[in-house]
Amino acid sequence: MFAIADPPYEAPAPSLLDDLETALERVYLDDDPPDLARLARLRRQVEAVWLHKVADADGRGALSTSVRSPATELAGCSRSSQGTAARDLAAARRLADLPVTAGTFLEGAIGRDHVEVMTRAGTTPERIQMLRAAETELIELARRDTPRALATVVARCCDTVDGDDGAGAANAQHEHRRLHVSKAFQGLGVLDGELDPEGTEIAISALEHAMEQDPDRPGEKRRTRAQRRADALVDICRYYLTHVD
Repeated sequence: MFAIADPPYEAPAPSLLDDLETALERVYLDDDPPDLARLARLRRQVEAVWLHKVADADGRGALSTSVRSPATELAGCSRSSQGTAARDLAAARRLADLPVTAGTFLEGAIGRDHVEVMTRAGTTPERIQMLRAAETELIELARRDTPRALATVVARCCDTVDGDDGAGAANAQHEHRRLHVSKAFQGLGVLDGELDPEGTEIAISALEHAMEQDPDRPGEKRRTRAQRRADALVDICRYYLTHVD
């Protein structure tokens, strides 16, 4: 009887992601002074690659299942909130219409906030056409200025295209409103959401007023501003449940 030898073991060929994981580990363990500006640019490039690959997976149907939406599927595989996954998916899909924006993002020359100004504006065919026509000039502005400055110019361009003095933009912002509240480990709550400008001002005003009514007391542990804001939100909800039938 001849023993049949097991086939020689072949280790899987290293992938590009293996190389990336190794490089990240080496950077993390490096004791040299960090070049934060370069590291930030690399972070932007990784974010650009992420959105590109999300768009690729979406286009191949890899995020579509019979029981879960693409955003839910993306949230599961990326271990992110539903809101974050939905924003990633929307940005990835709309970047396909904005090649200059996508290319500049991949260079790391602009950030995710710049990209979202552009992608969130492209809600109608007329707006997309306008953004494509002015994309080079808008991205040059994005290279040297803040997302807020870019948003101001883009909003004016959209108002011109809409021909409604900004009413369409206001309606679009209102349609973006959302609030996700979910329970996490040991009953902790996780909030993620987005409000339109008017709702934002109302929420901030209410929270600030509630925080003023609940200062830190002498002898108690001093709370962070974020902790005081969380307490204020709970106090507002408790007041509503107590006083509204």
